[in-house]
Amino acid sequence: MEACERLGGELAVAGWDIVVYAGEGNLSGESDGFIEPAVVKGYLASGAVRSASVHVLYSRRFPTPVFAGHATQPEAFEFSADLSKDWEPSFYRSLANVDAGLIIGGGQSSYLAGLVCLGRRIPLLALGTFGGAAHRALDAMIDAGTPLRREDFEVLGRPAWTPASAKALVDSLATQKASLDREREELQRERRSRRRSQNAAVAVALFGVASLLVPTALVVTKADTWPELALLFVAPLVAGASGGTVRTLLPQTTDAEISTLGSAALGAVAGGISGLLYLSA
Repeated sequence: MEACERLGGELAVAGWDIVVYAGEGNLSGESDGFIEPAVVKGYLASGAVRSASVHVLYSRRFPTPVFAGHATQPEAFEFSADLSKDWEPSFYRSLANVDAGLIIGGGQSSYLAGLVCLGRRIPLLALGTFGGAAHRALDAMIDAGTPLRREDFEVLGRPAWTPASAKALVDSLATQKASLDREREELQRERRSRRRSQNAAVAVALFGVASLLVPTALVVTKADTWPELALLFVAPLVAGASGGTVRTLLPQTTDAEISTLGSAALGAVAGGISGLLYLSA
């Protein structure tokens, strides 16, 4: 368990919070075969622990787990009882809210957790040195094209553990996170660019329709049929929707982003009000 303790200490020094799980067979926090107690022990012993930085997640079916060190550093712990009766839903559901994953040994659930992290592009450390599911997850990392450097893979797959391995592995988490954050930002920029292109096409189409409707409506001298009355009212609606859609092409001044349909609806309401006032006059 020395490797787990050293990794826990390096995670604390690097400023990471940790999320640990407890289930059947690990209710006391000190059961053999689980890495959580050793990671928490090293984390608390680092001297760099912050308040509520050890997040303990457990199923409501089980009592609140107890970890060594809780009695002396209770402020470091935050306990959350999941609503599920079984630990599996609690465990897998929580992966959507973590910034990185650490797998040492483990079984099928650990392997699946590694695949979930890879699929969601979450930084992952699968320490293959001690075998188990982590070794399989490491093979999956190689095939998945993660942003790890060659030297990071060498440390993860090293047959023997060394004291320097812990810091190298935790440092690689920061490398992965920075690279994946840049990847997500690039994807967001591409999505925003596509959305702006779509908005531009919709705005041009609506403007074209309005350009045809407005002159047609103006030549109606005596609107005594339903089509002519509808034409007088639809023209400002389309014109307003065109103007509202164009607004989405301008730089956002707030964090709130309005969809193309929402902008068109707002513009249509404004155009409709103008049309009603015109018809009323």
